[in-house]
Amino acid sequence: MLIRFARGNANRTTTDMTIPIADLARAYDALHPETTDPWPFPPTASSIRRINEALSIQLPASLIQFASVSSACHHWLASLGEDDDAHHHILRMTSRTRRFRRRMLGGGGWEYVKPVAFVPINRGHDHDYDCLDADAFDPSTGEYAIQYWAPPRMFGTQRFDTFANYITSHIRAWAKHSRRPGSATALSIVGLG
Repeated sequence: MLIRFARGNANRTTTDMTIPIADLARAYDALHPETTDPWPFPPTASSIRRINEALSIQLPASLIQFASVSSACHHWLASLGEDDDAHHHILRMTSRTRRFRRRMLGGGGWEYVKPVAFVPINRGHDHDYDCLDADAFDPSTGEYAIQYWAPPRMFGTQRFDTFANYITSHIRAWAKHSRRPGSATALSIVGLG
């Protein structure tokens, strides 16, 4: 069951159950059976410290744990490892999306369109991103709200209050619409099997 709370122009979504991050990683990995080797660039204490300092945020522990235990997270998420120069590293993606410009509404000059507080956490396969909103930090959970954004000015109607709720929602959607052999396993872990 999903519970939505109205907040600004987006709904805040939370789930009614807590699934351990390691189980969520196992469910996600079940959807990618072709990935059997561990990711060569998992997060390290040094890489996380560098990211946190560069972006002036504190990456959520749940995101770091998921990226540390999932073998296949690199199919969807930005890299948090030592591969800073990789195209899909969170620092490179944040820098690249910061430079997106469009004509101002109503004509005139150019404007940068990514909200300054948004930090992309997925790879942006279709040039749309799920972003940590640095202006929406919950000190009680240590988590940032996660908001969909697509250039120039498109925002999703759903906001997730934690990374666990974000990835649970995605795993459920992917597994329900997938014909991959691991779909049943993933659905059983996230409570729809």
